[in-house]
Amino acid sequence: MTTIRKIIPKTYFMLAFMLLALMLKSTKCEKNNPEPNEPKELTLPPATQIGANTFGCKLNGHVYVPKGTIGGPGIGYKRYHQSEGKLRISTRNVHDFGAKTISNYKGGFKTLWIDLFVTSGVYTAGQYSGFQNTQLGIPFHFAVANDSIDPNVGYEYWVDSTKTNSINITRLDLQNFIVSGTFEFTVIHDDIYQVGHDTIKVTEGRFDLNNLYLEP
Repeated sequence: MTTIRKIIPKTYFMLAFMLLALMLKSTKCEKNNPEPNEPKELTLPPATQIGANTFGCKLNGHVYVPKGTIGGPGIGYKRYHQSEGKLRISTRNVHDFGAKTISNYKGGFKTLWIDLFVTSGVYTAGQYSGFQNTQLGIPFHFAVANDSIDPNVGYEYWVDSTKTNSINITRLDLQNFIVSGTFEFTVIHDDIYQVGHDTIKVTEGRFDLNNLYLEP
């Protein structure tokens, strides 16, 4: 009987020790493997020139990278008109800005679009600047827009021509259908929805696109 009484406490001690070890191991695994729904910090893609099909920038310090849906890709429009030297790139993010404030509009952006449009003169690598706005409804040069206020009316920003705005084409390879470059600009919006004057600074912009669609 004495032997059994001595063994039982030791057995309980060993079981408790093993249970504690398993709990500690489980906790460590949870820290190393976050929950699937835990948001991951966005990072900018590297500024490459290999046709990696990447695009990214910062909007008032917040990282923007394109993210689409089954109904449409994040990088949806990449066209080059050879005769006019016209380049247009259209991207969107439908996931990451619903509750994020990057402007005076406090509701965040339901869908955020960034459209780069150089209307003429792009025939070689180099820096292009001095762009002016076009009228509402006509393709714009530099703009950031979202559809979160009214799905039928775009909440659009237009380039501030008083600031430094430039796009630097680092590779224009028509044989391999690749265009790469960097950009920065500032956009403003006088809000008809009474949000007030709003400014977004677009910095550290880069793109490295493949399958460039060529038009005559």
